[in-house]
Amino acid sequence: MIQRNPDVFSTQPGHTTLIQHHIVTCPGARVTIKPYHIPEAKREEITTEVRKMLELGVIEESHSQWSSPIVLVPKLDGSLRFCNDFRKLNKVSQFDAYPIPRIDELVDQLGKAR
Repeated sequence: MIQRNPDVFSTQPGHTTLIQHHIVTCPGARVTIKPYHIPEAKREEITTEVRKMLELGVIEESHSQWSSPIVLVPKLDGSLRFCNDFRKLNKVSQFDAYPIPRIDELVDQLGKAR
């Protein structure tokens, strides 16, 4: 499917301008966490990945008072996945309460649809 639709899929990460996401936090809350210790051997990989994401427009420079540390997670193929640890941010975030739909009710709504 990916090979049949190359205009829709890309091997490069990107971003969309079709939707914006806003994180609502508790009043007066701020998350500022120092970076985790990164072994010297991994620092070049981080620099390369950050440079690549900046060039692709996936990330942009920030001078915010908010900060969350990065984490390098090993993939099955041996490469590293560049992640952010947003656990502290999640603790001060306010989430919308949407109930998870029940599967049996969804199936009933389908009726005889295929």
